[in-house]
Amino acid sequence: MKRFHQDPVRMIRVIRHAARTGFHIEDQTYQAIFRHREEIQQCSPSRLRDEFLRELKEGTSRSSLDLMLQTGLLFSLFPGLERALGHRNPSEKGSREFFLSLFDLVDQLIKTGGQVTEPVLLALFLTPFLRTVIPQHPFLGKRERYLYWVQSIHWAIHEIFTPFSFPRGAKRWPVRFWWLSRI
Repeated sequence: MKRFHQDPVRMIRVIRHAARTGFHIEDQTYQAIFRHREEIQQCSPSRLRDEFLRELKEGTSRSSLDLMLQTGLLFSLFPGLERALGHRNPSEKGSREFFLSLFDLVDQLIKTGGQVTEPVLLALFLTPFLRTVIPQHPFLGKRERYLYWVQSIHWAIHEIFTPFSFPRGAKRWPVRFWWLSRI
């Protein structure tokens, strides 16, 4: 579609509108998103970051992320996620279900008037990737396990969120979140 070529961010907006209203994306538009999804990388990283975070905060993130997975737009935005949620993962279906269930909980919390901070959203967003790519090391001591996890999470943050410029504090929080969930 010519409009997606002019402003690829419109693909994210179409998905957000469909998720928010429950409307079905018309087939020609859906196919255009599928065909032009790589053009999203031409947009400014800060603009994409803002649009994406808006997607997660509106209370319909599960539906939005599901549509982004179906169209492949999520992998165009975050290519590193394909390891955890794409066809390269032998447990792709289970990983996707787990990922979407996390954001189903976020949506429920938002709909009841709760708020979810950006650092928590980013930590949840990284969770399936971390579960897929970071092996368990049962023979490490507590301190070594902690250092291993911290280094792995910093690597994952860099791998997934580059080139987006998330605030430094938001990128530190996943380390705390993940370590506490492992204790």
